[in-house]
Formats: sequence, C-alpha cells, structure tokens
Amino acid sequence: MRFEVSFVNKQKAGLVVLNTNTPFDGILSYFAYLRNKEKYSEQEAVRLSQEELPLKKYIFEGDFFYFAGMPDIFTTTPVKDYMFGFTNKISNPQTYEKMGSDFVKKLFSVKKLEQGSGGTGPYKCWLVTVKATYFNKISYVVEVENERVDEFISLVKNINAIGKYTRFGFGRFEECEIVETDKPIRRYIPVNAGIKTEKQFIMSATRPPYWGRETVLCGMAEI
Repeated sequence: MRFEVSFVNKQKAGLVVLNTNTPFDGILSYFAYLRNKEKYSEQEAVRLSQEELPLKKYIFEGDFFYFAGMPDIFTTTPVKDYMFGFTNKISNPQTYEKMGSDFVKKLFSVKKLEQGSGGTGPYKCWLVTVKATYFNKISYVVEVENERVDEFISLVKNINAIGKYTRFGFGRFEECEIVETDKPIRRYIPVNAGIKTEKQFIMSATRPPYWGRETVLCGMAEI
C-alpha cells in the first residue's frame, strides 16, 4: 500500500534543518532503532532498523533500496542561515536567527546565553550555523508492505521531530497525517538498478544509515 505521510504545523510554522535528498527511510530507521533496542541486542536492533523496515524493497545486484520518497516541503520562507548556541550543559541551549551580524530573534525560551561570551567549564559556549527553513507541512510518499501496515503506522506515530538538531527544538510539528495515495515516489536510486533515471545525478548512499554507507552514482527517478 502506498501512503503519504505529512508532518503539519497548522498554528505556527516550525523551523527544520533537513537534507532534502534523504528519503523517508532515513528518518524511519532511527525511530525503528529506538523501538528495537528495547527488545533486542544492540547489534540486532541496528540490523533490523536498517534492513527490515516495513517498507517495500527493490532488490538488485545483491543490494536494495526502499520505496521511500524524498521530502516535499511546503513553506513560504527561503532557506536561511541560523545560528544556535549550546553549552556543556546540553539541556540549556539557546537559538538565535542570524540577521546579518546580529543575533536578535530568540527562538526558544531557555537559559540566557550571551552571544560570543565563550566561557569555561560547564557553561563554555559553542555557536553553530545551520541552514534551516520554516515549514507548514513536510510530506513523504512511501510504499508499505501490505502485511506490515499496522506496524508502519505505529512506528510513524512515534516520530516526534524530523531532521537534524531535534534535541535543540528543530523539526517539531503539531500533527502527523497518514493517507493512502497514488502519487509517485521521487528519490535518487543507483544508476545500475535497472530503472530509468533522469539526467540529474549525485553520489549518495542507497539506504540507511545514509551518512555512514559507501556512496554510489545515483539518478533521480519516479517509482
């Protein structure tokens, strides 16, 4: 069965740091790992979260990728540079919007942290710049194994934030919507997978963890 999974902010747009080339299995894998490690050994939890997600697989030449699409981001604001600071006490981060050289918009109500203060010991400060955008909705299209639909829905419902730096408040959303769809799945796939690709190529891993696997030449495809 094919579904569109949407993370929605109806009241107030959220701020997200997201790799737009990473398909939904990259997100689902992490939350599958969190669930699996409660039941299995660390090694088995990792294996299951990477190789046995409840998504349809396309198998080729001893490898595979999941039928999972890249994000479709609904936003009215461009991607911008944002800077956030944190201390050794990670529970007290503070984030500012970068407007030129001034950091004037406080995004989260947390412990005061002066920009450029540096400091030592437990309150030593680091400032990190990231590219982020506000979003009203982010949607993914996926193909789920028919006999594992309930498992998939339960797993998606455990997702509480998407993208990077979620522990600092990025990627939060108000609602998650899961609806059946006939929309195509757009993602980068290996050029040797036997599926026609567009003339739009990148070097990418083909399945989770996308940050930790060997990259191969991939082209954009609709499946």
